[in-house]
This record gives sequence, structure tokens and C-alpha cells, in this order.
Amino acid sequence: MSLEFYPSIWLNDFHSKAEWDEYSNYYKEASYVYDWIDDHLLLSRHPFSYIAYCEACERITHMTFDWRLAGGSNSLSINPAWTETCVCDNCGLNSRMRALISYLKSHSDYKNLNNVYIAEQITKSFQVLKNTLYPSLIGSEFLGTNYTSGDLVKNKIELATI
Repeated sequence: MSLEFYPSIWLNDFHSKAEWDEYSNYYKEASYVYDWIDDHLLLSRHPFSYIAYCEACERITHMTFDWRLAGGSNSLSINPAWTETCVCDNCGLNSRMRALISYLKSHSDYKNLNNVYIAEQITKSFQVLKNTLYPSLIGSEFLGTNYTSGDLVKNKIELATI
């Protein structure tokens, strides 16, 4: 399934302030619609699930949303934290991480990259990136001041307490 069937108005490249201004003016009315939807969802404040396309899974799947990080964007609307609390039931990635996967797929030559490093390793996003885009992905994780830089830590029970 191709991304072009499920475009995101939130994911784009801008090469100048003028491009951003044109883009944001074009979608200004849409933001009022999204605020209206958010406000109506606010009435229940219960977690909910809906069906959507996940770029990381490359399929239509259920997304689960909760209100943990909801906040106000202005005095008239309370907005859910779509980027952080809308999670794919299949891969476990939130909207922000799914957008990153989408961006990497559409803006990089990821199939020809052999050496890729990211500064995380114990997250779901690391596993998805390693399993879907970068099989030789290398990662690391800051585990706190109890460890010396370069220490190799393999005990998952020990990591859970950090």
C-alpha cells in the first residue's frame, strides 16, 4: 500500500518561510475542523480506538488514543496530544514515530544505507527501525550516571529499574 493513498497534511518539506506561509494558509480552515473534532472528542474523555493506516506496519490497523497529555492550544479548544498518545495497536509506535518512519521512507535512500546509528536502543521505535528499514542499525542508550560511558549492559531486569 502506498503512502500517497494516505497523505499527511502534517508531514512536509519547506524550503523557505514563503513556502510554509502558503502551506499554512491553505490548511488554516482545516485546523478549525480538527479543533472542532477534538472538542467533540473531549466530551467523553475516555480512551478510544479507531482504524487508520500505519506507515510503520504498512497496513490499516487499529490506533488507540488516550487523554493523558491533552492540553489547550487556545482558550477555545482543548486538543488531545495526537503525536504522543495515539498508538498503533500492532507496532506500538505513536504518531510522532510513525511520522518519522514515513519521512525516512519518502526522503532517504534507506535501502542503500548500511551504517545507521541512533541514540536509543531500548525503545519500540528502535526495534521497528531495525526490523523495517535498517537491519544493521546500531543504537545506544543513556542509562544514568550509575554507568560509565561505553559500559555494555545486557540485564533487562536491571534496565527496567532505571
